[in-house]
Parts: sequence; structure tokens; C-alpha cells
Amino acid sequence: MSQRAASPEENMNPQVILVTGANKGIGYGIVRSLLTSAPSRSIIYLTSRDVSRGQKAVTELSAIGGRSSNLVYHQLDITDEQSIDTLVNKIRNAHGRLDVLINNASIAGTDNELMVDVNYYGTLMVCKKFLPIIEKDHGRIVTMGSAIGHLAAFENEEIRNQLGNPELTVEQLSALMDKYKADCKDGKASENGWPMAYAVTKAGETALSGILARKYPSLLINVCCPGWVNTEMGASMGGKPPKTIDEGAIIPVRLAVSDLGGVSGGFWENPSVMDTGVGSVSVW
Repeated sequence: MSQRAASPEENMNPQVILVTGANKGIGYGIVRSLLTSAPSRSIIYLTSRDVSRGQKAVTELSAIGGRSSNLVYHQLDITDEQSIDTLVNKIRNAHGRLDVLINNASIAGTDNELMVDVNYYGTLMVCKKFLPIIEKDHGRIVTMGSAIGHLAAFENEEIRNQLGNPELTVEQLSALMDKYKADCKDGKASENGWPMAYAVTKAGETALSGILARKYPSLLINVCCPGWVNTEMGASMGGKPPKTIDEGAIIPVRLAVSDLGGVSGGFWENPSVMDTGVGSVSVW
């Protein structure tokens, strides 16, 4: 984790902000909050894989009173290189830069290999494609992680040490994710000390955030756990999630537009997944 000096103007100027997977759930809550909390006249891109669902979300959110920012819809499939390139070119041509990238899109379920391809490799590809146009002096990347992906979840000490290695590279991390996929295919994931697939992919996203923070010290690149939120994904974990999507949006919105004191490379969370605070840097 590192710190850089924050520009006093960076939180005052209009921002171009992109939220992936924002037609429902926490992503929707993030966009809803940004429409009133982002700097005035900011442009918020709500994106989704499914066009009709995304456009429906934009219609709903456009009716919110007190909006100080503009809302734009664009299709985005984070596993489709052409889809990503189309949006990169759209934002580059329209605005010349992207100020904030919020990596929210992810999946859960029973297809472990697909989860790696979407949650880890999809997020990686989005970051690689957008980094060239992210504003170099005050740009930010916020990634939605999870407390489930804490290093303590990994029984295998070797894997745990590799993920937590402060000199880990993207190539090494990707090789580790591929090793997990291979172990799943061979039916040896549990035997080899891997936790549940969602935890593996969220750990991968957290490690990726740390790598990018080291590589791009002029940016603020952080990951956070939104807590246990009442979404389809949250409910699939069993029981009734206690937090609303607006409460789940509190930490990522803070990381997107608030003064962080220059902190980059941090894992932000509340003491409990049920808490509704603004989060602080935690030991991953």
C-alpha cells in the first residue's frame, strides 16, 4: 500500500466515471449514489452486458431528483474484447480521458472456471484496456472485492504466500489463476488447499489491484468489500443479507470520489460485513 499527495482540485472538477455491471445490485446503488455525490456536472457511464436491462436501469435512475451529474448508458461485456474496445474508443473520443473506473461486474455460481474467466480475467482485461486513457494525475480504479477472499481463506501456505507476495506480477497471478482452473478440471481444487471459487476470484482481483497500484503510483487504485448486501448474489450465500444496495455502495463511492489522503493499494472494509460505515484500510 502506498500514498501519493492528493491535488486539492481533483475532487472538485467534473469527472468521467464508468461503473461495470451496473444494471442491478450494488452497481446500480453505486450509480444512484454518484448521481448526487460525484462532483457537479460529472458524467456517469452505467454499463451492462444486457442492453435492455441497462437501458431500463438508466430510465429508472434518470427520474431521480436532485441529480447533479449526467447519466449515460453503454453496453459492456467485460469478457468481450471488442465490446471493451468499443467503449474505450467512445470515451476517448467523447471526453479524452476516463477519471474513475469502478470494476463491479462479477458472477457467482457453480461453474468455477467461468467465474475465473469473468471475475478475474474480465476485470484484468477491462483494466488493461482502460488504463491508457485513465487520467494520469488523479485517475482512480475501484474494484469490488470481498471479505470472503481474504488470504486467511487459503489453507495452502504456498498459494497464500504467492498471493500476498508484494512483488507479485500479473503474469504470476494469472498463472496461479490458471493453476486453480486446472485443479478444478482435475477435481483436485479442495485437495490442493483452494477455498470456494468465488473466494479465489475475489482474492485474484485484490492481488491484481495491489499489482496495478505499484505499477501506476500516480493513480489511486483500491479494492473494497461492500459487506453482505441484499442482492441476488448476496442472498445466494444463505440467509438474509442485512445491507441495502445503497449501504453496499458507501465504501466504493467513497473510494471513487472522496479524499483518501493519497492511499492506494489498500483493501477497504468495515469491521463486520453487516456494518454500514465508510470503511478503512484493513489487513488483507
